[in-house]
Amino acid sequence: GQIVDLATNETIFHQGFDQKDIELLYNEAMEMGMSFILYGSDTIYGNELNEYTGVEYELTGMKFEKIDSLADLDKFGIERTTKCMILGSPEEVKKAEVRMKEKYGNEYFIATSKPIFLEVANVLVNKGKTLKKLGELLGISTEEMIAVGDSGNDAALLETVGMPVAVENATPEIKELSKFVVRENNDDALDDVIHHFYEIK
Repeated sequence: GQIVDLATNETIFHQGFDQKDIELLYNEAMEMGMSFILYGSDTIYGNELNEYTGVEYELTGMKFEKIDSLADLDKFGIERTTKCMILGSPEEVKKAEVRMKEKYGNEYFIATSKPIFLEVANVLVNKGKTLKKLGELLGISTEEMIAVGDSGNDAALLETVGMPVAVENATPEIKELSKFVVRENNDDALDDVIHHFYEIK
């Protein structure tokens, strides 16, 4: 739901959540007894730093701020976010995905990105739509694009591009959507992609 020019730190495109959405999703997470996080520009805000939220904290390298209630977001000036995540054990996340899709499947984009991560984003955006938007800005057609994925939240991305690629440890769904498979994501998978599809001089 967001495109940022890393050279200037300018936000080129953003379509995320406002306070109403944040409140609804936070309350759903609390009702299910699960962890909840959302994102600022360089900080993750969450109700607890634990074995689940800690994974995202480590993956992103962002700062982490604990919030005891949504009112705490006011002091950090957070009025909107790109996406929210509900986190828990794989069993909890599976149940949460069913519940959230039954209640809000037409209102939000809901997908599991890792067994412990349930991502919730604006229904009007997904990785595929945003990549297409970036292509329009740069004058590049989606048929010219390569994308690499491993989990359910990458399905729309791979369906959009001309060359969808899966990593070896991707889900069966993602491998089915792909035309090419490379090494696992923790084993220099992108190096495989670059050397297979591009002539390196």
